[in-house]
Amino acid sequence: MAGAEARFRRWLAEGQHGGMAYLERGVAERFHPQRRFPWARSALLLLAPYAYEDPGAPPGGLRVGRVARYAWVRDYHLLLGDELRRLEALVQGLGLPAKGYVDHGPLPERPLAALPGVGWIGT
Repeated sequence: MAGAEARFRRWLAEGQHGGMAYLERGVAERFHPQRRFPWARSALLLLAPYAYEDPGAPPGGLRVGRVARYAWVRDYHLLLGDELRRLEALVQGLGLPAKGYVDHGPLPERPLAALPGVGWIGT
């Protein structure tokens, strides 16, 4: 993931993260997860589609502009977080350490998904 870390640092240096200053914190831990999770030997990545049906205009209103599909429903962090906590509890119930994140934690989900080929990084 060395290439991903270099790209991310360059992206930050160029100011591409806009007002998301939190992305500047913990860069080393983000790309070297063993620093934060020394017990971890594997990462389990789960994918969830967000190809939802177009909800149309709101009742009594107009839909103005374009809205990303993931924003058409309840916040996906909440939806997936609920399920992820259940999975985390199941794994911990087996006596194994586990920690779940929905793209808001210290792990680079896109480079991790690209490693086994279940995701990609492109333009």
